[in-house]
Amino acid sequence: MHCFDKESIEDIVPGYWYREPERGWYTESVAISRSEAKMDREKKVLFLAVDAHTWHNDSGNKGIYAGWQDTHDTIIKFQTLVDGIIAQRPIPELDENIPQYITENTYEVIKLLADHSFKNFKGQSIAITGTAGKSTAKNLLKMLLEKYHSVVATRGNHNTRTGVPLTVSCAITQPDYLVVESAISGLWTTPHGIMKDFPPLIAVITSIDGGQRKNAHQTAVLKAKVAEGMRDRGAVVLNRDMNEFETVIESVKKYNKNIITYGFSEPADSRVLSHIESKDGSVVKASILGEEVRFTTKLNGQAMISNIMAVLTVIKTLGIPLSSIVDHIKEFEPSEGVLKIEDYKKHDGSTFTILDDGWNATGIAMVEAIKICGKKAEYYNGKKNSCNRPHRKLGR
Repeated sequence: MHCFDKESIEDIVPGYWYREPERGWYTESVAISRSEAKMDREKKVLFLAVDAHTWHNDSGNKGIYAGWQDTHDTIIKFQTLVDGIIAQRPIPELDENIPQYITENTYEVIKLLADHSFKNFKGQSIAITGTAGKSTAKNLLKMLLEKYHSVVATRGNHNTRTGVPLTVSCAITQPDYLVVESAISGLWTTPHGIMKDFPPLIAVITSIDGGQRKNAHQTAVLKAKVAEGMRDRGAVVLNRDMNEFETVIESVKKYNKNIITYGFSEPADSRVLSHIESKDGSVVKASILGEEVRFTTKLNGQAMISNIMAVLTVIKTLGIPLSSIVDHIKEFEPSEGVLKIEDYKKHDGSTFTILDDGWNATGIAMVEAIKICGKKAEYYNGKKNSCNRPHRKLGR
């Protein structure tokens, strides 16, 4: 079966049933938080309860990312969202109809389930990383692929060393495509990055900038590890215009020499031929690996158009006809806080417009937001103001 059922859990995870499931019971998604369980509420969710000590000891999360509340204690508040639980200790107060399986370390179970899922996965996988643009590219790729195919993709931006195997474990349902977003925190781990255990058919790097106490050069070397386990299989899709491109391509070639580029530059394999920006978005003509396409998008700025180019290059590489999906690009909405233009009305009836890029805190993202703000200003009357957080890498 394409699921985690009683027998498969017993085979994969050492432990015992505190409350055994009924015959025919199964789950098809794995979650460790209320938000993930809520996102998958249309599926049968297997929840992994993790205590605070295990989380802090095994996740590697530190500083502002270290906070964790023992979910054995909180699951009672959202138990209606789950269909089964693997826990470190019995939870007697939980609904007796929810099966409970007990094991010593539930954080380790994430990897056990992911390994089992990936070993049996028959579809095609795409991994996306980058300092900025990875979530937009992942969300757009998911939306376009879902028009005609089944897809499992990273939920929200849970793209960490924990989030990656969680996403992979959800591919137990055998979707046509698995789309995994990976942050740098999943790539700098030792002895190797997390993606080496789940090598994709296609890897994508959208952009490079410093961050997480790494400069741009160091980031480029680490981001290249998204291809670490590919062994010259499949292809790596790179933004030809990104910072440290030469560093990235040199580092990627250690893992995979099959490289495809995209961008605005003349040498790119997929290239923007022309783009016209308007008040509400852009109209673009592009050559995607030799095939000319035109599309309209609500996304703003060259960086966002570049993300679309990455997605179209992936889709073309997968062998999917671009004609079947290109018209759907105009349906895609910017995510909250990602170069999103929003109109508001004040109590006196006057209006104002905000270009909200509050989600991105990287230098390249903030510079792009300032450029777009300048370009969009011509469509608006009245005062123009910019509110930015302090940042040392904005440049001139």
